[in-house]
Amino acid sequence: MNWLQEHFQHPYLLLLLLPAFGYCGYVWRKMRSALPTVQVSSLPSNHFPSPWKERWVYLPELLLAFSLLCTIIAAAGPRKLHAKGVEEGRGIDILMTIDVSNSMLTQDFEPNRMEVCKSLAATFVEQRIADRIGLVTFGGAGMTQCPLTIDHVVLTEMIQQLQAGILGDGTAIGMGLATAVNRLKDSSSKSKVIILLTDGANNTGSIAPNDAAQLAKNLGIKVYCIGVGSNDFALGPTQKTIQGELIFGYRRSDLDEEQLQYIANHTGGLYFRAENGQELAGIYQKIDELEKSKIEVKVFKKYTDLYRYPALAAVFTFLLSPIFQYLILKRWP
Repeated sequence: MNWLQEHFQHPYLLLLLLPAFGYCGYVWRKMRSALPTVQVSSLPSNHFPSPWKERWVYLPELLLAFSLLCTIIAAAGPRKLHAKGVEEGRGIDILMTIDVSNSMLTQDFEPNRMEVCKSLAATFVEQRIADRIGLVTFGGAGMTQCPLTIDHVVLTEMIQQLQAGILGDGTAIGMGLATAVNRLKDSSSKSKVIILLTDGANNTGSIAPNDAAQLAKNLGIKVYCIGVGSNDFALGPTQKTIQGELIFGYRRSDLDEEQLQYIANHTGGLYFRAENGQELAGIYQKIDELEKSKIEVKVFKKYTDLYRYPALAAVFTFLLSPIFQYLILKRWP
């Protein structure tokens, strides 16, 4: 029903198509059955209608039925959504902070941690129409991929384009968190949130995770931490060749849950653990429920009206019907 409301101004009028389609089917069956049953070759052929005229004797009625269909569609107000967005969005400011280290290629998620995390993060963004959301990634360093924006289409595309290993070796959780905090420090929003997702422990970077957590707390930024990865051995990158190619082997996760719990508790957030894609989806849903925007949101939509096309088709077929009936088929009442 949402799709119909999006593409038709008066979708309830489309119910009138049901009897109209029924009438079209009735006329079409009559046309298919309108074949000559007796042929008398000894009489002049101009005394009888030609076979094609007998087959298409009900074409005028079919054209009128099609005209009716087009009229109903035009009356329903077909339209194309040209633009959609939030007017003066003043919801929650959220920084998605995602680990892109090589370990995210581990295959305990299907097909791997990176792909599942990208997909679910993009879904989360699409559901938060009232919020400004940004994207920070971290591996060997922290980097802002997208500043806070309400253009969620562009943001989801950037999330889908993420690749493991783009920021070098290592997992600089402190650098990633500090980069996200820096992006939120000038925000005027009453609610500022960081969603930090990682599968490892801090092992590089010039900023310690505890120091970054203290910065977040001082600025009133809440951090939700998500640790991903199972406790069992899983196939993932273990080392690199001289040429820089990854070598895969079975390894255990080195996730530092104690560190992530400290960051979350210290900033007033929560820590979650996801050992598979289904659990991760549930975590994003829970965060979505916890951080609801308590504002009245004005959503604007810009449409392009398309009613003129079925209306023109209705007029054309309506005028074509008497032409076939009286001039071509020569059917007179």
